[in-house]
Amino acid sequence: NMGTFHSVCNRILHPNSHLIPEKYIIPGDSELVQLTDYDYKKVIKSLCEARAIMDKKEIANIQGSISYLGNYGINPFDERFDKQEVPDIVKDIYTDYCQIKRISRYIDFNDILFYTYKILINNPDVKNKISRKFKYILVDECQDLNDIQFELTKIFASFHGNYMMIGDDKQTIYSWRGSNVKNMMNIDRVDDSVQTLYLNRNYRSTKNIVNASNDFISKNKNQLDNIAYSEKNDGAPLFLYN
Repeated sequence: NMGTFHSVCNRILHPNSHLIPEKYIIPGDSELVQLTDYDYKKVIKSLCEARAIMDKKEIANIQGSISYLGNYGINPFDERFDKQEVPDIVKDIYTDYCQIKRISRYIDFNDILFYTYKILINNPDVKNKISRKFKYILVDECQDLNDIQFELTKIFASFHGNYMMIGDDKQTIYSWRGSNVKNMMNIDRVDDSVQTLYLNRNYRSTKNIVNASNDFISKNKNQLDNIAYSEKNDGAPLFLYN
């Protein structure tokens, strides 16, 4: 079984949609309706315009803020929502958006992960059934996982306990949309049976390139102690072009 987190969770979510907490989705016999990114932006835009917000940049910022909250599994119907330091207008529009989804049985991209996570942690029998299916788990690019994806990985591996995560803390580029590299860096605190293997030989680049990269990345404040090396020749010297 291969797939993205969203495709795997989609296969879990729909057969178990009746287990989504009622505060998120009103129970019903109809299928969940998946909103596309276009649908999402259209709904948020209409909610903005209903409040006389017409500036395209401001609307885009509100859409981005709501998507960011969704990536972290922060929902207006949960207690921690009130503690979020975002403008009141974002909170108001996000609340109305989630109310529309709740009544209409709509789900967006973030909901696929969030609702699957809620179903699994609230229903031990379903969690056990699902985790039994994942005898071996391989997660690539784990530096890009957000908190919910990391928690889902732990749930999927909870029965057999066989998982491998591959990532590079120095290639973290998606924190702006919710990824949290600390999950990967601190995984031994979550699971003390984890073995860490450093694949630090660079087979592609010359020594000059690798050494310069090591020097540049060493300025990072938080990183794993993993220095790359190359067994190729020195190669051409590096030049800086302005």
